[in-house]
Amino acid sequence: MPGAVQVGAPVVVGLEPVAVGLEPVAVGLEPVAVGLEPVAVGLEPVAVGLEPVAVGLEPVAVGLEPVAVGLEPVAVGLEPVAVGLEPVAVGLEPVAVGLEPVVVGLEPVAVGLEPVAVGLEPVAVGLEPVAVGLEPVAVGLEPVAVGLEPVAVGLESVAVGLEPVAVGLERPA
Repeated sequence: MPGAVQVGAPVVVGLEPVAVGLEPVAVGLEPVAVGLEPVAVGLEPVAVGLEPVAVGLEPVAVGLEPVAVGLEPVAVGLEPVAVGLEPVAVGLEPVAVGLEPVVVGLEPVAVGLEPVAVGLEPVAVGLEPVAVGLEPVAVGLEPVAVGLEPVAVGLESVAVGLEPVAVGLERPA
């Protein structure tokens, strides 16, 4: 599939390759496998905060399936993903994290210039920790590496790219 993202293989997010499925990440209430596990990406819905999340080995490869991170569903991959109040696209499509759309993939300005608040917690994409939602969720049995730094979806820090990225102008009430 053109533009499809391979789970478990390096993915270009911004200007830096991203490893999905190598490091364990806590995201929600249910364990989900991202990359190396068949259940992790797309086959089973997982609760990430208050909403179910689908991330998997489907053609979407983290993109065609809606994922809930905090209060809103999020799509990571080839489709727009909603992280907080707005949809966000991570990969080849523009993604809106919060109240403002951000391009994470082919645009260097999209990933790593400003800190962004996603949901009720601030999220740092780059070299800063990122908090998505109120509840940490376990994403798979294997750790996941995103960019050059470990990525935590929930209460853990996440690194995506070289600089922190701000998505949105304000945190949801």
